[in-house]
Amino acid sequence: SNKIVGTGWMIFDRWEKGTSLSYKANPDYWQKGTDGKSLPYIDGWVTRVIGSEPAMAAAFRAGQLDLLGGQGGVLKDNFDALKRDIPDLKSEDGERANIRFLEFNYGVKPLDNLAVRQAMCSALSQADIIKLAVDNDAKQTGLIPVSIKDFAWPEEKVKHMYAPNVARARQLLSAAGVGNLSFELSNYGAGAEYVRGAQYLQQALAAIGVTTNLKLMASTGDAIAYEQSGNWQLMLAGGRTTFEVDDWITGPFHSKSARNFSKYANSEFDRLAEAEVTALDPAQRKRIVDQIQDHFVNNMVACPLWHKQTEHRVWSNRLQNVKTIHWSAGYAGLWNVWIKQ
Repeated sequence: SNKIVGTGWMIFDRWEKGTSLSYKANPDYWQKGTDGKSLPYIDGWVTRVIGSEPAMAAAFRAGQLDLLGGQGGVLKDNFDALKRDIPDLKSEDGERANIRFLEFNYGVKPLDNLAVRQAMCSALSQADIIKLAVDNDAKQTGLIPVSIKDFAWPEEKVKHMYAPNVARARQLLSAAGVGNLSFELSNYGAGAEYVRGAQYLQQALAAIGVTTNLKLMASTGDAIAYEQSGNWQLMLAGGRTTFEVDDWITGPFHSKSARNFSKYANSEFDRLAEAEVTALDPAQRKRIVDQIQDHFVNNMVACPLWHKQTEHRVWSNRLQNVKTIHWSAGYAGLWNVWIKQ
């Protein structure tokens, strides 16, 4: 169907591919503001598609954008520069649950070989990629991000379990009898962190004799479509969408999940994932999640790279009454916003 059905506060207006998405206010939206007037207060909004973060920052400085970082945030160096240069800038640091992974397509040989995956992950230093990709504005991580405090591993355990060891990586490849490996490495969008991260992965894997050809995606949408196609090999991928621990386990890695694009299939993982979903006792659930995280690293299902715990957002002083925007809900907080005349 070409018709979009919904009950939200905005109605889709038009899409200009590669340029913008436009929305207009829903005149029949049910909710009212504290003043008794119908929401939303604004007549509509336009989401601009801009290819690079420097270009986004430049557009914001030029007054072409009112909000920057509504979903995904901006890099800290741009965030700090904007706050420094624009005295009346409004800004916020929001908590975030997201991880970047090096993901494997299990349909591509020899990525189904545990030793190969262990070698590739052992070649990678989370500390180094965090410094290069996001200027140290992230944390080291296991499967569950630090933001999910009840289930995440302590930082010291993460550092121990995912410690880089280039010598071990080379030994694993030698023992597995594989050499001259070459893969395509794609990334999850055109943002600076994805490009820098992919470049680090290429260099680190080359150090153990694994050649990668970079396929830099023009946008996150293109990357998602490519991931769903199953034609990829290695991918620097974005994480999940919520602060709910289930979303990090069953969705991306259960063998029967529609979102398991890597096609990982392991009956023990499935059993643990199903037990975690149905566990009612918090202590029991935590024990199961710990077992899942052990399984994840022992089988090197994917390589966690970094967790951006803080999302930086800025907006112009034209926007009034901006509320904290939960990153997974995108722009939902803007229904209470009005524009200062």
